[in-house]
Amino acid sequence: MAQNNAKVIVGTNKNPGRSTFMFCRVLKEPEDGEGSAKGKCAILFPKSDKKMTKKVNDAILAAGKKKFGDKFKLGGKYLSPLRCGTEMFEDEDYTVGEEAKGMWMLSTSCYKVPQLVDKSGQRVIDPEELEEMMVSGNYFLFSVTMKGFDNESKGVRAELNNLMFQKTGERLDGSASAESDFGDYATDSDDDDDDDDDDDGITKKELQSLYKEAVAETSKKKAKKVLAKFDVEAIKELDEDEYDDVAKALNKLIG
Repeated sequence: MAQNNAKVIVGTNKNPGRSTFMFCRVLKEPEDGEGSAKGKCAILFPKSDKKMTKKVNDAILAAGKKKFGDKFKLGGKYLSPLRCGTEMFEDEDYTVGEEAKGMWMLSTSCYKVPQLVDKSGQRVIDPEELEEMMVSGNYFLFSVTMKGFDNESKGVRAELNNLMFQKTGERLDGSASAESDFGDYATDSDDDDDDDDDDDGITKKELQSLYKEAVAETSKKKAKKVLAKFDVEAIKELDEDEYDDVAKALNKLIG
């Protein structure tokens, strides 16, 4: 079998590539309804890795020469899938984060869902594992094939074939859990009607929260410090049952 010089493995076991803008676990239909469903993933690798940079550029050059002949050159009028991450970070037209600084960014697309293997070479097929592994920020070895194109523009594109998972990285898609997004706004549903917006002292809701915190304390010294934050006037605003709860807490914890 003839060697395909336009195919390259991006990353090594020691220095794997990093995924960003990774949307290849499920292919997406084009919005205009024309063309094939596809996924995409950008690959970050350091510009300081001269050996990997040469391998990627050689593959781009091989695909370009196959499509356009010896007239094909890197740069110039031909489009390339390899871009400077620092330039993209500094360009307001792109939503590229600081993780791209000092990196090359190789933009890839895929027309089939890439197969994924783990570090031992075993195929990963469990949906939960795939969902956990195939996210932006994780590190992989990327099998990529460069292909020339000549339509409205001319150049070389990168097609993602398959992936080998290497390690988990900090997520780059900006996702956060609902708990972390709304933690400062959480309230006890039973207390929603008991809010007191009096800015001069502690509200009834805050007092109840402090009471729960105090009851949870096992150290009298810590409990005293917590209960010291109770506002006397606010305590007077409590109804009989609520007042009894606070009184019991005081008697139990500080005597």
